[in-house]
Amino acid sequence: MTQHRSAFYSWIRQPIAKTVEQAKLAMESYVGKRNNLSNPPPGAQAQWIARQKDSVEEAFENLATLVSQVHAALVMVDCVGGAALSQPGGRASRRLG
Repeated sequence: MTQHRSAFYSWIRQPIAKTVEQAKLAMESYVGKRNNLSNPPPGAQAQWIARQKDSVEEAFENLATLVSQVHAALVMVDCVGGAALSQPGGRASRRLG
């Protein structure tokens, strides 16, 4: 039988907090870019829309990466509730897309 070991929260609290702050900024960026795409300026050309779509996808991937990092850190410290809330692909992340 293998022994389960977890990290101490105090070891990774600051990196988690930093990543959460980065995720907040990434979420604001994603929402702003998504809003720009959903409300194109009059006369927007297909090329502009394609660039905006790429920008939205890139912003979402950045946000998903940050959330995954937070989730992994919370799993390491056995924070079951926090890990469940930050789980990539959960209900909250599906609402963003």
